Amino acid sequence: MERLSNEFYLIDEEVTPIEEIEIFDDLVGKGVYEVIKVQKNVPMFLEDHLERFFKSIDALGYKCDLTLENIKNRVDFLIDKNPKGDRNLKLIFSETKDGTFKLLIFFIDTVFPDEKLYKEGIKTVTINLQREDPNIKIQRNWYKEKVGNFLKEKEAYEALLVDDDGFITEGSRSNIFYVIGDEIITTQGDKVLLGITREYVLKVIEKLGYKLVNKTLNIRDLKDIDGVIMTGTGVGVIPISTIDSYNINSTNNKIINLILENYNKIEDEYINNYEK
Repeated sequence: MERLSNEFYLIDEEVTPIEEIEIFDDLVGKGVYEVIKVQKNVPMFLEDHLERFFKSIDALGYKCDLTLENIKNRVDFLIDKNPKGDRNLKLIFSETKDGTFKLLIFFIDTVFPDEKLYKEGIKTVTINLQREDPNIKIQRNWYKEKVGNFLKEKEAYEALLVDDDGFITEGSRSNIFYVIGDEIITTQGDKVLLGITREYVLKVIEKLGYKLVNKTLNIRDLKDIDGVIMTGTGVGVIPISTIDSYNINSTNNKIINLILENYNKIEDEYINNYEK
């Protein structure tokens, strides 16, 4: 069951108190979803998220008459309707038991990394697990529960997905970039969820003029890396200090700090230019 926060959410265009959650028991099939960070009351990179949202809907063959502008208006309305503050917003488009489709928009319980983790880096662990159809964002409750239990057991912030041959594809809810010397390495796009933050980091790398290599690293390659970052909706860009038993001096890596600095400028620019 989803853990809603704040005071109200939307069932299509109907304003609903978060205590009334019966609709979630009516959802069936594969629900398409997006999670969007609301920062300073601005839904970050909303247009990019909605473009991916519609692509996932199309990939599953669902009929949808919604438009980007229609959903944007609902998102802006819901942000204004609820108490202010930074948090994550979730959209679910799913079939219900009566055969109709519903769009649910709601705030979820959110814990963002504190500033200390950006300065010191986060702890990560590897898990032998792969995401089916990584480029389609569908609800996978079993996957979320398995990863959540594993992270709790290992006392880690994120789990990196590893296939049977030892190759690390992506994070359970993030994308990963490695630095080896003056090269930046990330898994090729057809094997990972094409994260919104990932796309902006790719633009930063191009702007900075560093060489980008698209390939999948093996666990045995971890001994050679000089730095690594995780990118994702909630965290933005955050350094990784450990992967399993490997300690990585990411926070002192010049390339990583340049990526962080330039990505943060992109976020600030989006917030300053957002129009409701």
